[in-house]
Amino acid sequence: MLMPAWAKDDYTYRQITMNDGLAANAVRNIVQDKNGYIWFGTDNGLCRYDGRRVLPFRITELGINQYISALLACDEGLYAGSAKGVFFVDFAHQTITKLPMDIHSTVTYLSLDKEGGLWVSTMEQGVWLYMPKTGEYKQCSIKTPGNAVAQVFVDAGNQVWTVTNRGEPVIQKLNRLHNQFEPINLSFNGVPTSLRMLQTRDGRYWLGTWEYGLLLMHSDGQLEQVLNPHLTNVGWHIHTLFEDPDGSICIGCDDGLIRLDPRSGEWQKY
Repeated sequence: MLMPAWAKDDYTYRQITMNDGLAANAVRNIVQDKNGYIWFGTDNGLCRYDGRRVLPFRITELGINQYISALLACDEGLYAGSAKGVFFVDFAHQTITKLPMDIHSTVTYLSLDKEGGLWVSTMEQGVWLYMPKTGEYKQCSIKTPGNAVAQVFVDAGNQVWTVTNRGEPVIQKLNRLHNQFEPINLSFNGVPTSLRMLQTRDGRYWLGTWEYGLLLMHSDGQLEQVLNPHLTNVGWHIHTLFEDPDGSICIGCDDGLIRLDPRSGEWQKY
């Protein structure tokens, strides 16, 4: 294992479990709202953490299956994705309302664009766009195996992308002129099925893949393998990516938490 200089830092942590009031120990998403509260999307419901205690929020329309699969915080409240659509937690009015989209497939990701549009990716119904200001919505045209989309991602330039872990095309980009998603031709020795895409502050695009670790996507579609699990034995099944303020990339995968310095290629497993 390579040990970069910042690996010597000591990190303290505490564990929050069902013993502390968490609805389930399987936590799928974590977001922080504008008030500083931390929200957890778990296999058995939505929870809010204030630094001392965990408060569960039950969504009546979900019935006995309170599984929360995606979360997104905004100024007005919180969007929560489930297997029965998207719900909006309104902070001002203290209400939880189901958005009108006819989604009956597990929501995999939620993103907001610069016009305020809410992009929703699903496991079996492709991608949806909802406009909170008008209440209008539509299901977008996309060709992906089984209509499965792992993530809908809005980059810094307001471009909308999708990634899938179900086969090719792995990546598609929205053509706003024709209002449809178009496949991106990738150059790689394999099918880099992916769950997450990340754009770092330097403008570069990264893919967290299922079997090929972390990939850097160049402008010509060439994929460069930056973290190879076949060589390092870490980085299998990447579920989430996050850029630290110092420019390092945090990788959440089946092996735990990996921190990578993209400038040097050095990494550490926590």
